[in-house]
Amino acid sequence: MVVFLLIIWLFNVWRLRTPKTLRDLFEQKHIDIPDSDATTSYLSFLENYSNALGSPKRYFLSGFPMIFFGSLIVYGIVNYLSVEHTTSFVMILGGVGILLYTLEYFGVLYCFGIVLWVMYISGWYVRKLVRTFEFNIQPFHPDQCGGLKMLGNFCFGLVSPLLIFSGFSIGYILLILSTKGLGTAFQASNVGFPLLLLIYAFPAIVFAFLLPLWDIHTKMLSEGEADEKIYVARIQALREDIQALLDANQAEEAKTVQEKKTLVDTLYTPYPTWPFRVRSKIFSTFLGVSGSLLLGVIAAALQQYILRLLFHTL
Repeated sequence: MVVFLLIIWLFNVWRLRTPKTLRDLFEQKHIDIPDSDATTSYLSFLENYSNALGSPKRYFLSGFPMIFFGSLIVYGIVNYLSVEHTTSFVMILGGVGILLYTLEYFGVLYCFGIVLWVMYISGWYVRKLVRTFEFNIQPFHPDQCGGLKMLGNFCFGLVSPLLIFSGFSIGYILLILSTKGLGTAFQASNVGFPLLLLIYAFPAIVFAFLLPLWDIHTKMLSEGEADEKIYVARIQALREDIQALLDANQAEEAKTVQEKKTLVDTLYTPYPTWPFRVRSKIFSTFLGVSGSLLLGVIAAALQQYILRLLFHTL
C-alpha cells in the first residue's frame, strides 16, 4: 500500500506539471505548423487531448479487472461461508477481513486502470503531436536536447509510476517464489495479483512510452540529417571556391574564403537526437527501478518474517 501511494503521488506530480509543459512547448516556440494557424491548431489539439482523457471509456480499463477479481472474491466468500467456524466472532472477524481486503484491492484496481488510461491517451497524443507539428530544434539550447528536454521529461514522468511498480512487483514476486515452505496457496495469492497487474501494465510501457519516445527520436534524427546535408553542401561549395581561387593564383581571396569556411565549421553544431540527456536519464531510471526492486524484496522478506513469527507464537 505504501508503494501504491508512492505511485499515485508520482502520477499526481506529473499531472500537475502537464499543463505548464504543454503551454511552454508552444509559447517558447519549440513546435510550429508551417503555412497554418499554429495557435488555433494547437488549442484544438489540447482540447481533443483533454476530451480524450475525460472520456467515459476510461472506466473500461478499471472495470474489466475489477469484474474478474470480484468474481474470485465471490467464489472465496461462498467457500468461506460453507466452512464451519468455531464461534460467530471468528466468522464475523473473517468476514470483516474479506471486506477490507476487497475494498483495498478494488481501490487499487480502479486507480491503476485510470493511470493506465491516462498513459495510453497521453502516449497516443504525443505521437500525434510529432506527426502534426514541426519541431523547432535549437542545437545551441542550454538543455543540450534542442529545447525539447521538457517533452522528454513529460514522457519519463508519465511512465515513472509504472517503472517503479514493475521493479517493486518483480522483486516481490522473485523472493516469494524462491522461498520454500510457504505453501502453494500462499504463493498463488501473493504472486497472482501483482503478476496480473504487471502483465496488465507492460503494454502501457511499450505503447505509451517507448513508441512515442522513438517517434520523437526519429523526427529529431530526420531534422538533424537534413541540417547536416545543408552543412555538407555549404562546406563543399566553399572548398570548391577555395580550389578555384588557388588555381587562379588568387591567394588572398582564397584565404578570405578559408576564414569563412573555418567560421562555418566553428558555428556548426550537430543536432541532438533524443529529448533527454541519454546517460544521466538512463542512469537515474536504472537507479529508480533498482531501488523499487530492492524495496519489493524487502517487503516480501518482511511479510514472511511477520507471518512466521505469528505462526511460531501460535
